[in-house]
Amino acid sequence: PADKAGLKEGDIILEVNNKKITRKSPLKEILKQSPVEKPITMKILRNKAEIDAQASFLE
Repeated sequence: PADKAGLKEGDIILEVNNKKITRKSPLKEILKQSPVEKPITMKILRNKAEIDAQASFLE
Protein backbone atom coordinates (compact mmCIF):
# COMPACT_ATOMS: atom_id res chain seq x y z
CA PRO A 1 0.00 0.00 0.00
CA ALA A 2 2.80 2.49 0.76
CA ASP A 3 4.31 2.14 -2.70
CA LYS A 4 0.89 2.75 -4.32
CA ALA A 5 0.79 6.06 -2.42
CA GLY A 6 4.18 6.97 -3.85
CA LEU A 7 6.05 6.42 -0.58
CA LYS A 8 9.61 5.12 -0.67
CA GLU A 9 11.92 3.67 1.95
CA GLY A 10 13.35 6.49 4.03
CA ASP A 11 10.43 8.88 3.46
CA ILE A 12 9.19 10.74 6.52
CA ILE A 13 5.48 11.59 6.68
CA LEU A 14 5.17 15.14 7.98
CA GLU A 15 1.44 15.79 7.55
CA VAL A 16 -1.76 13.95 6.71
CA ASN A 17 -4.82 15.92 5.59
CA ASN A 18 -3.05 19.14 6.62
CA LYS A 19 -2.53 17.85 10.18
CA LYS A 20 1.07 17.73 11.39
CA ILE A 21 2.32 14.41 12.74
CA THR A 22 3.40 14.97 16.36
CA ARG A 23 3.61 13.04 19.61
CA LYS A 24 0.19 14.45 20.55
CA SER A 25 -1.21 13.70 17.08
CA PRO A 26 0.49 10.50 15.90
CA LEU A 27 -0.10 9.17 12.40
CA LYS A 28 -2.25 6.30 13.70
CA GLU A 29 -4.70 8.69 15.40
CA ILE A 30 -4.97 10.98 12.38
CA LEU A 31 -5.66 8.02 10.08
CA LYS A 32 -8.37 6.73 12.46
CA GLN A 33 -10.18 10.06 12.04
CA SER A 34 -9.96 9.99 8.23
CA PRO A 35 -13.01 8.67 6.37
CA VAL A 36 -12.06 5.56 4.38
CA GLU A 37 -14.09 6.64 1.35
CA LYS A 38 -12.01 9.79 0.81
CA PRO A 39 -8.36 9.89 -0.31
CA ILE A 40 -5.85 11.28 2.15
CA THR A 41 -3.28 13.91 1.30
CA MET A 42 0.23 13.70 2.69
CA LYS A 43 3.28 15.89 2.89
CA ILE A 44 6.43 13.78 3.00
CA LEU A 45 10.10 14.56 3.37
CA ARG A 46 12.34 12.79 0.85
CA ASN A 47 16.02 13.64 0.47
CA LYS A 48 15.56 17.04 2.17
CA ALA A 49 12.68 17.98 -0.16
CA GLU A 50 9.00 18.20 0.78
CA ILE A 51 6.70 16.31 -1.58
CA ASP A 52 2.90 16.14 -1.74
CA ALA A 53 1.29 12.73 -2.16
CA GLN A 54 -2.18 11.24 -2.10
CA ALA A 55 -3.43 7.81 -1.08
CA SER A 56 -6.73 5.97 -0.89
CA PHE A 57 -7.83 3.27 1.53
CA LEU A 58 -10.04 1.74 -1.15
CA GLU A 59 -8.80 0.03 -4.29
